[in-house]
Amino acid sequence: MQENETAPEKPSLSAAFNAVAQEAVADYPALAGRFILVDLQEGQIHGIPNLMVTKFRSVEEVEKYLNDKAQKAIEQNTSNSVYDGTRGGLGVIFYNGDAQQPIFGTSDVENALGVIDHELGHILIPGGMDSTTPDASIKSENKADLFSALRKARRDGEDDIAGTRLLAFTRARALILSGNEETQEHFTTFSLMKLAEMMRTTPMHKLQPQMAVGMAEMLGDQYSPSAERVKALAEAFTPCRGMDPRLGAEGVARNIASVTTAPDASDDVFKLGSFVMSFYLNGQIRVHGKPLKLEGAFWDDVREKIAAREAQPKAPAGLILFASGASNGPS
Repeated sequence: MQENETAPEKPSLSAAFNAVAQEAVADYPALAGRFILVDLQEGQIHGIPNLMVTKFRSVEEVEKYLNDKAQKAIEQNTSNSVYDGTRGGLGVIFYNGDAQQPIFGTSDVENALGVIDHELGHILIPGGMDSTTPDASIKSENKADLFSALRKARRDGEDDIAGTRLLAFTRARALILSGNEETQEHFTTFSLMKLAEMMRTTPMHKLQPQMAVGMAEMLGDQYSPSAERVKALAEAFTPCRGMDPRLGAEGVARNIASVTTAPDASDDVFKLGSFVMSFYLNGQIRVHGKPLKLEGAFWDDVREKIAAREAQPKAPAGLILFASGASNGPS
């Protein structure tokens, strides 16, 4: 995790987008003729829709449809996806490179592929686009992040425990330091922590594409927290916001540590805080290219308090139940 770094100029992602669009159709044949990836920054379209299947009368009508749908991503300054059942199950991903933060990877290509995999998860996973309630929105974001992590593992040919934990950290830190509605909706840390734990004993990168859909659905259904739980977490870490920037990264860490190790901290608060603090305490946070070192009596005390609470007996974990099936579109 690097703080206070200037991002280099973004390279063209055309070749990578062509490859990922072809890969998606190869892995999920039901997308054939029904999947389009739009790079808003470059103004490029990847994927050719079947006009008969998608019920378009002409290429010009496709272009007008995409332009209309793209406005939401542009206006909201984000990337998003569309699933259109009235168009034969058309799935469209709008990638907005100008708006993307380095959430899914350290390089521009890796981050872009992570975003696309996330949006593909929204399209493929049952319930992946359900935003009817705050609980449903959080669950759909959890499923999409889980799917993105599983797609990366399959693409790399090996499980990426460190990468999955880093994504979990990024989502957790955003909730702690912002706590706004967007970071609450995108709080996927607990599900990703479970996936990283499972990767230690189960070769997730060997899952067949449709099994990855089912796994993301199952873990999302089982480990996504409710909106009420996420709101309580956001409120618990209120002292970590609005700090004097001169306190720097160590000041941020001190506030997170204080909330985490408070005697009355709930199990959820401790789980989240201790996970985030593990990155700080293990030297995984870099400031101006150098590891942040947290040393001295205060940090020795923090380490002892976290270790003592982690050593306390825990309730048995719940059963993991596989989803009965998965479809090639949201339900």
